[in-house]
Amino acid sequence: FPTRRSSDLDIVECDWDHFSDNSMDFTPSAFMIEEEGLCDFNDIDIRTRYILKQLFFTSACNKLFKRTFIKDNNLRFAEGSKYEDMYFCFLAVLYANSYYHVSEYFYHYYLNSKGTVQQRQSLHQFDMMDVALDFLETTKERGLNSQYKDIIEWMFLEKYYIYMIWDIWDSFNDKAYIYYVEMKSVIKNLVPDYRINPYRKMEYNRMDDYLLKLIDYSLGEEEFNEIMKKLWVQQNGSKN
Repeated sequence: FPTRRSSDLDIVECDWDHFSDNSMDFTPSAFMIEEEGLCDFNDIDIRTRYILKQLFFTSACNKLFKRTFIKDNNLRFAEGSKYEDMYFCFLAVLYANSYYHVSEYFYHYYLNSKGTVQQRQSLHQFDMMDVALDFLETTKERGLNSQYKDIIEWMFLEKYYIYMIWDIWDSFNDKAYIYYVEMKSVIKNLVPDYRINPYRKMEYNRMDDYLLKLIDYSLGEEEFNEIMKKLWVQQNGSKN
């Protein structure tokens, strides 16, 4: 740990690995943070870089949060949702001043094949959209958008639309077009600057940029499905 007292840290995070019913071997997470040690979140570039790396795996299970930090910033988990970690962690990282990454595997995640998180074609998957909407509304109510507008809107777009359009296409293919139309309307209303968000142009967000371009067009269901099939093959390989 750094020379400063550990109680001065708002968030401490460790690496994690996982195992499952089929294998007791521990597999390192693919979403580990590269930086080791203390990160000063008063530097907006450092904070933003961390947020971008956290978008794919947003969980409280491998993190410790200072009690006074939670209390002072009125941080709460989203109630009645299966994706409450996302809401809490996204807000926490916007408020935190200090963060420390421990490069050791202190958390071992069990992938329960019968657990809620691993279930596909389950209605709880749509909670992600509601939680993302709640997060966006909360940041506006708290005045966080004035300082972090671009990154907050990108966080919303990633979880509400980009993640979910893939998830719905994979698990609820017959509903994908209906939700695509709904998502377009919501995004144009709540995030009208989605076209010029700077994070679209980052190299590793190329596929995300393709998906966001679909919002700009009035696609019919057949045309939408054909495009999604091609993008799916490009991203994931063939789908039976």
